Amino acid sequence: MSRWKKIALLLLFILIVGFTGSFIATDYFSIFVGFEQNYSPTVKLISSFLASIIALIIGKDGLSREDTIMLGIAIPLASIGDIFITTHNYWIENQIIFFIGAGFFIISVIILMLRQSRFFTFLKENTFKRLILGLSLFIILIAIVVIFYEELVKRNLLLVTIIYGGLVILLLWSGIAAFFYKLFPETNRLLIFIGNISYFLMELTGQIYNLRVYGLSEIGFILSWAFYTPALIMIAFSGYKFE
Repeated sequence: MSRWKKIALLLLFILIVGFTGSFIATDYFSIFVGFEQNYSPTVKLISSFLASIIALIIGKDGLSREDTIMLGIAIPLASIGDIFITTHNYWIENQIIFFIGAGFFIISVIILMLRQSRFFTFLKENTFKRLILGLSLFIILIAIVVIFYEELVKRNLLLVTIIYGGLVILLLWSGIAAFFYKLFPETNRLLIFIGNISYFLMELTGQIYNLRVYGLSEIGFILSWAFYTPALIMIAFSGYKFE
């Protein structure tokens, strides 16, 4: 990797971290002190766009051509989804806009899931044991649907929660598999593992916000992006050669 590229990546990382801290603080004061602002959503979208740049400039410094292409598609798709979801959350509360954003995220998650699991080739060995681990993770989704069933139906979120939630569970499983079954080099699989846990926590806290859970919705709103930006950075950087 060239010196200038290293400097560019470092600057992108510093910018995203700085923006993340600023929009978390802004969201907190906006919600709990009470004032209208457009800084937070704008900076969130900029941070997401910068994470996309990290993925798009991997080039010859990637693990493989296939891996680089998949990341170069998945991360920008998530950034496009952010535009719609952020618009829904801040400016125009419209379910059509929300579902369009969800559509982009679904495609992004599918690509990331296939990339991280190496198209689930890890199931060729110890198939039953590894399959049981993956299926056991769905207990989390089942619990959410059971506990919040009425709210999900009321807000027309039941189907999208089952579909997208199932994909997020599979994404989490692929991240766990990438780490424990050594599907990637050491540094890369660690970034994938932590990034996917952070992504899962983002979705969990985001769902708390979407369901307007009394007493927790505001915290969920703040935490969702606090988890999301680190997830994007780590997954984007996981495409680079380190060893």
